[in-house]
Amino acid sequence: MIYLEGTVIEVTVTPNAGYKIQTVYLNGTPQTLKDNKFSFTIIENTRIQVIFVPESGETAQYKVNLQYDESKGSVEISPTEASDSFYEGTVVTFTVTPKDGYTVKSVTVNESAVDVKNDGTFDVKMDDEKTVSVEFEEVQQS
Repeated sequence: MIYLEGTVIEVTVTPNAGYKIQTVYLNGTPQTLKDNKFSFTIIENTRIQVIFVPESGETAQYKVNLQYDESKGSVEISPTEASDSFYEGTVVTFTVTPKDGYTVKSVTVNESAVDVKNDGTFDVKMDDEKTVSVEFEEVQQS
């Protein structure tokens, strides 16, 4: 859907029978619900993610192991969590940013190559433990 900047949106989250709401994220930040609702003001493109779990228990959590050389670039994770573990089914967005003079040479998740979008992002669905490796290389001057 498309909304004008400044529009206030109210979101109602309704789990199917047998499920409950685990966490709701707005642009990677956990939201507090009141009566299964929350609202926000549109100021940018917005991503809402909801994690549902069976009422009978919690879902598994999986760890992300991040490997990269901080002197050559950075990798940010969204949703931001207090730890490096995410509930099963969570879609984690990684943003890769090389420092000046460097470019992204390769990105792998559990040793499989990943395509990084033009904006430097890629998504990973948490269904087991993940090792994310980012390799930066120096830009060759001609």
